Amino acid sequence: MRPAGSDFTIYWRAGRAVIEGADPSQVPDFIYLPAFAVAMVPIAAFPYPLAAGLWQALSLAALLWGARKCGALAESQGLSRPPWLAWATLACVLRLADSNLGNGQVNSLVFAIALFGIAAWLERREVRAGAWVGLAATLKLVPACLVLPMILRRGLRTAWAALGSVVICALIVPSLALGWRANLGGLEAWWRAQPAPYLRGGNALLEARRYLPGQSLTAAAYRLLAAVPATSRGEEGPDANVLDLDPETVARIVHAAQALYVAVLIATIIRSRSRDGAGAQLKEIALTIVVALTLAPLVHKAHLVWLILPYTVLLADRGERLSRAGLRLRWACVALSVALIGGTAPALLGRALATWQLAHNSIFLGLQLLLLALLVDVWCARASRT
Repeated sequence: MRPAGSDFTIYWRAGRAVIEGADPSQVPDFIYLPAFAVAMVPIAAFPYPLAAGLWQALSLAALLWGARKCGALAESQGLSRPPWLAWATLACVLRLADSNLGNGQVNSLVFAIALFGIAAWLERREVRAGAWVGLAATLKLVPACLVLPMILRRGLRTAWAALGSVVICALIVPSLALGWRANLGGLEAWWRAQPAPYLRGGNALLEARRYLPGQSLTAAAYRLLAAVPATSRGEEGPDANVLDLDPETVARIVHAAQALYVAVLIATIIRSRSRDGAGAQLKEIALTIVVALTLAPLVHKAHLVWLILPYTVLLADRGERLSRAGLRLRWACVALSVALIGGTAPALLGRALATWQLAHNSIFLGLQLLLLALLVDVWCARASRT
């Protein structure tokens, strides 16, 4: 309800545009697919104050349910589920959940939808799993990454179902509401404005976005390696670069790093499959989520609330197949991850220091430590006797 509104204000206006027969892609700062605007129609039908209250209530309910569901999935996969698990994982992501709720973001709701797909896949309901994952990917692209571990476990039916779900949710349904031409035009405008500059990288990216927000690999690399603004304040904000490389050189470094991350992810999932210990499938999902959040270019603090699942997996695994040194390393990575992410809360150390930490990629480093903990869990574990 603040004067500038929030991300939800943009969502609500996009939904209102659909109701009024206007083009949602023309709503200022709306960066999603036209399907997202169509999905907002039910809540945009309410007056804004009531809609905002309902949105926050639904987001909080999805967050709490998601933490509980992650614990249930861990237990179903042979991991432990101590009584403190749900609130402990929420404590780990408290800074991220606060950002999601404070900005009226959609991430906890999308995560809840993705969890339906993950649960269905673990129960071997492949078509249902693909349908849920496709719906989540239509609202936010990152859940599309969940198809990778499913394919590597021979889940081609899930992949085809996810593709069909995307076609229905992103093409057919919005075209019924907006018209075929308007929907295709919105998709084209979204592609030009959002993914295309990041795919090109270098000077093309910096021409489209002088400031690169977020805590992803792309944003962190440009802040570290090129003379670009570290915060939205531009030249008035802190500098974070340690080198002053040409943007095209940085683009090549980022693309090489992205390929390396994908290769490590695939190799780790294959190793996890071969060992197939307790919770292996859920760990592969958690690992995929962390890598996807690393690589997705527009990842902010609020998006990282999806780390509820990786934290749940790590806290629920006693590490019985790890050596003492491996177990210590894993827990050290988890503890440092929580400290780096949680330490960016302005209420703890002040807004100026929190901004400095964000500009210097504190949350990105916390994300990488969480990735390292998951890699240790797979690569350092002894083979299962079964």
